[in-house]
Amino acid sequence: MAQLTVSEVLSKAQNQQSLRCAELSHINLTGALLRGCNFSQAYLRGANLAKSICDEADFSLATLVLAILSGASLERACLRKAELTKAKLDRGVFHELNAPQAKFHGADLHEADLSFATLLKADLSTAIGLGANFKNSNLQESTLSDGDFSGANFRETKLTRSVGHRSILNGAVFSLADLEAVEFEAVRASKADFTQAELINANFQQSVLSHAILRQVQGDWGKFNGASLKYTDWQDSMLFGTQFEGADLTGANFTGVNLQQANLERSNLFDVNWSNAQVSGTLMTDAQGLTPQEARELRERGALNVPQV
Repeated sequence: MAQLTVSEVLSKAQNQQSLRCAELSHINLTGALLRGCNFSQAYLRGANLAKSICDEADFSLATLVLAILSGASLERACLRKAELTKAKLDRGVFHELNAPQAKFHGADLHEADLSFATLLKADLSTAIGLGANFKNSNLQESTLSDGDFSGANFRETKLTRSVGHRSILNGAVFSLADLEAVEFEAVRASKADFTQAELINANFQQSVLSHAILRQVQGDWGKFNGASLKYTDWQDSMLFGTQFEGADLTGANFTGVNLQQANLERSNLFDVNWSNAQVSGTLMTDAQGLTPQEARELRERGALNVPQV
């Protein structure tokens, strides 16, 4: 198929004619008005759509590898199964975007607005999403591994069963988010906010969450083995059966936390706040850092294998 010119594309867009399967590689459509256009299965590799208006456009199964969508508006657009590897989407508006199984591998999403988007099973591995807004989006079973989402907003986002190994999440907001059964091993999430998040069966082993806020989380059966959890705040959280084996919990706040049957074996427990914590059946074999008074009180509350101090 012959490559279309800019004027031909704009004419078709104005007359609401389909651009399905069009050959548009490296075309310059900067600032173009393309609202509602059909670009399904179009080939847009390296195309420049910066600051264009593509609201409600259909890019399903389109190839947008290395495309430039910086500052573009794709509100309520469709990117189902689209290929956006290493595309630039920074500062774009993708509110209510429909992009299940889309590939954003290595894409630049910093400060992009993806609120209320559907990104089910999307691939965001190695993507740069600093300060991006994913509020109320559906990222279930998505992949965020090796990406940088520092300062991103995941408030009330669905991340169930998503995978984000080694991702950077420093200062990100996950309050009221659903992270049930996520696989987030070796992530860096210092100063992240997980207030009232769902963390049941979540896997954060070997991760760094120092100074993170985890108040009122539902974290039963979670896995934090070997994690750095210094000065984390877990006040009033549910952590029944949660694994903290070998974790560093120095300065952690466990006020009012349910830690029954949790595993804190070989963990660092220096300067932990145990006020009103429930520790019946909690394993503390070879834990370090407890004072004699703390050890005595924890035994009285039903903790098991508390070290003799």
